[in-house]
Amino acid sequence: MKPARQLWCVAIAFLISIALNGVLLTVDFSIDPRKASLSRIEDVVVRLLKPAEALTMWLVPGHSGAQLLALGLFSLLIYAAATWLLISLPIWWRHRI
Repeated sequence: MKPARQLWCVAIAFLISIALNGVLLTVDFSIDPRKASLSRIEDVVVRLLKPAEALTMWLVPGHSGAQLLALGLFSLLIYAAATWLLISLPIWWRHRI
């Protein structure tokens, strides 16, 4: 596989991750904490942010602005890696055959 193509896949993965995180974090921050139950969309968003939240709680304990920044950063990196993997798998399979 060409290195330029791989860099292109990483750039596309980060753009997709930024868009996804924009939606996820917007919905997550708009959840009303006074409500006892979450809607279906809010529940899905909370579940999608669980890996980044767990990593944030482990590496950045406390209640500060750094924790919000870390949540956004970790979520961006996790979904960029997952998106890059999904974009790259067909390319890797095509070159093996």
